[in-house]
Formats: sequence, C-alpha cells, structure tokens
Amino acid sequence: GPAAAKAPLERAEAAAAPSITPVVLAGGSGAPLWPLATAATPKQFLRLTGARSLLQETLLRVSDPALFHPPLLVCGAADHAVAAAQAAEVGLSFGTVILEPEARQSAPALAAAALSVAERDPNALLLASPADHAIREAALFPRLVDGAADAARRGSIVAFGVAAARPETRYGYVRVGAPAGVGGAFEIAEFVEKPELERARAMVGSGGYLWNSGIYLCRASDLLDELRRWCAGAVDAARAALDAGARDEPARLGDPTVLRLDAAAFAAAPARSIDVAVMERTERAVVCPAALTWSDVGGWDAIAMAQEGDEAGNIAAGRVTLMDCEGVYARSEGPRIAAIGLRDAVVVATADTVLVTTRDKADQVARIAPRAEECAVAQETTAQETTAQETAARERDARARRDEDQAAAERRDASSEPSARVAAAPSAGGRR
Repeated sequence: GPAAAKAPLERAEAAAAPSITPVVLAGGSGAPLWPLATAATPKQFLRLTGARSLLQETLLRVSDPALFHPPLLVCGAADHAVAAAQAAEVGLSFGTVILEPEARQSAPALAAAALSVAERDPNALLLASPADHAIREAALFPRLVDGAADAARRGSIVAFGVAAARPETRYGYVRVGAPAGVGGAFEIAEFVEKPELERARAMVGSGGYLWNSGIYLCRASDLLDELRRWCAGAVDAARAALDAGARDEPARLGDPTVLRLDAAAFAAAPARSIDVAVMERTERAVVCPAALTWSDVGGWDAIAMAQEGDEAGNIAAGRVTLMDCEGVYARSEGPRIAAIGLRDAVVVATADTVLVTTRDKADQVARIAPRAEECAVAQETTAQETTAQETAARERDARARRDEDQAAAERRDASSEPSARVAAAPSAGGRR
C-alpha cells in the first residue's frame, strides 16, 4: 500500500542526505616550517605542496554535498578572514565558525565543536580533521569515511590508520587488534605516541602497526561522553565559553554562524590533545586502515617526501638554481637561491631570513626558530639604538655648528659697531 511504498522512499532519501559534519581544526601555527610558517602566517594557509593551500585541500576533500554538511571551522579570531577568503577561492564556505581566543590544543576545540553540533542533533556524525595535513588520494578519502560511518553510528570513535611507510618518530602509531565486526574496523590494541627510533623501526618491521592520522569519525554525543569521562575540564570550559561568548548570525544566505568563545572561560580549559585526552584511554576506539599517501606536513623533510623530485631527487620552488645537488629541497619566497654540491639539504629563503639545514636535522627547526627570532629582535634593537645614537650625535654636531656660526656672526657685528659710530659722527668743519 502507500505506507509500505513510502517507507523505502524515506530510507532512500535519508541515505542520500548529507550525514557528516566535518570539523576542520585550524588553530596551529606550524613552527617546524619556519621561516615560512609563523604565528602571523600559519602553515594551513600556505601553498606548500601545490597551487592550493593545505586548508583548501582539506576543505575540498570534504566537499561532497551528498555525504558532508558544510564544514565547521575552529580557528583563531585573527585567522577567520583569511580562512574565509581561501574557502571562497575554491568555491566553498563554512556552516559554522568557532573562534578561539587562544589555542588550547584539540580536546577543548573539539569539545566546543561537539557541543555546538549536539545542540542540533546529538547523534550527528563528526569528522574531526586537522586543516594542515596532506593526502594525495583526495578522491578516495570520502569513500573511506563513508565506509567507516556504520562503526561510528554504532558508538565507536573511528581512527583512520595509514600504512607506516618508514620508521617515523614524529607520528603516533596504533597496533591493530582483532576485527571489530563492523565497517572494516579493527580494535586498537595499543596507542604509541612518538616512539624512539629503535622502537619505531621494530614496530614498522612487525607489520602490525599503522600511523595514526589524527583524523577521527564519531557521533557528537559519544565524543562528549568520553571527554566528560576522561577530560571533563575541556567540556566544562567549552560549555562556559560558548554560553558567555557572542553569537553572530549569518548576515546573508551562505554566510556562517560565528561563535566567539569567551576568553576567560576558555582559558580554564586544559591544553590537551584529543589523542592524549581521549583516544589513548577510551574503550570506544577502533581503527579503519586507509590506503592513503598521508603526511602531517610536520617539517621540511616531510614536505620534500610529499612531493615528486627530479632525477636527482631535488625539489626546487621559486627562484632556485641547483648544480650537482642530490636530495635537496630548496624554496625561495624572494631572493634567488644558488647551491652547488649539496646533499640531502633544505634551503628556505624568505624576504628577511634564510634557513639552511640537512634533511636529517630538519626536525630541529622549531628549536632554532625562537633563538633566531630573539637574535633578530636583539639585532634590530641594537640597530635602532645605534641609529638613535648616530642621530643624536648628528643633532649635537649640527647644534654645535649653529652655535659656532651664531657666535661668529655676533663677533662680526660687535667689531663693526665702532666703525659705524665713527662714520656717523659730523666733522667740526661742518658745524661752522
């Protein structure tokens, strides 16, 4: 009858409707990619691996309207305008924007996002994704997410694991356990965060570990439950920051709702990543292996490995000339780079800074960046002091010259006065 025919139609419409809200986390600065990435120019807004920025690539991966709602962006207030402009460049926009008054890592950011989405639908699926990762197989990504959705709907927090291509000490790992029985997911037997090199070699050699991509799929309510259990301070602070903050409704069709978190309330949130706060402790975690070429773009060596080099393994971007070099990543945003005979090196030039390092030491860039900035500030201060001293000295010299000139003029005037009086006096013969 009509009722029987209507039920399959409703199910088909529900299946065709978008079901996942991407939560794009864009709060980092990318210090390991100094001097190009800075607090003023965070790495997610840079075009590091192609013509589009990492943020734009992230947004395009979750742009299929059949699967995804418009994304929810979490970023700093200072980055909102550039994020919106970059989204518009690729024909996209945000559904909601949450502005953090300060970065408190991913657990508080995701707590605020989950609370916002749960107000509309507690069972809505969230796809938590950093804005600054690179995935080569962009077209495959939505299918992988869709395939993991059943496990998330049944209460799991799904991590996406990537085949460990090499021993890497900057990444987290998951040890794959028994099949979870749904959606091609597996139980997670162990989380290992940034192991020492020897352990990383052993794990990769065993074949039982995957890199943890840091991309998670779950229901908003399940994430909030686990946050309340393991990191209640993040939820409490996010709730208070949303309640005490401001809400800007869309000014016109297509504009996002903007939620401005209250600074004092959000400052109470523990600065903790979602990995440490929840994923390493929850019993809900499962992993879906993802056949992706993935990178967190966490350093210049990672950038080099994410791109195709020439026959000698060199990658040159900008005004770069290389001769007899092998395995060199060279990038200039201004002055020309000319290099001869380098092996496995990184050279990055901006308008006022040049970084030179070997690729195996590129993970130390975040350590030298503040020292270099301090030196630059000290040198600028010294230069300003020197300039001020030189200016003061010139002004003293000028005053001294003016004083001398004035004194000389006064002496000349004084010496000419007697002669003028003699010339002005009448002669005796003239009085007769």
